[in-house]
Amino acid sequence: MRLLNLNSITVLRKGKTENIRGELVTQDDDKLMIACTVQPERNLSLIREVFGSHIEGAIKIYSKTKLFTKEDGNGADVVEWDGRKWEVSGSRLYTDIIPHYKMIAILLKDER
Repeated sequence: MRLLNLNSITVLRKGKTENIRGELVTQDDDKLMIACTVQPERNLSLIREVFGSHIEGAIKIYSKTKLFTKEDGNGADVVEWDGRKWEVSGSRLYTDIIPHYKMIAILLKDER
């Protein structure tokens, strides 16, 4: 029995940057497909307080696959959903019943 109706979305992940013999080398960007559930975030006022800037829109992503944020080191993942691009800004692991990640992604400004 399936509990969730999962969608497949595209994730754009920046290639890792490495220092090889004093030269910075960046690997190619990756394009991943992940299974997830996406919901619009209705309460933007809470997100504005945390990030301190104007936000046009945000979505919640629930998946078993962890997406990267800026704090993870190499740049945030960008999600393509509903014909727009969204940057992952927060991620939290939940392990109660079904282990999964809840991620918040913010609409990129040039995607209005």
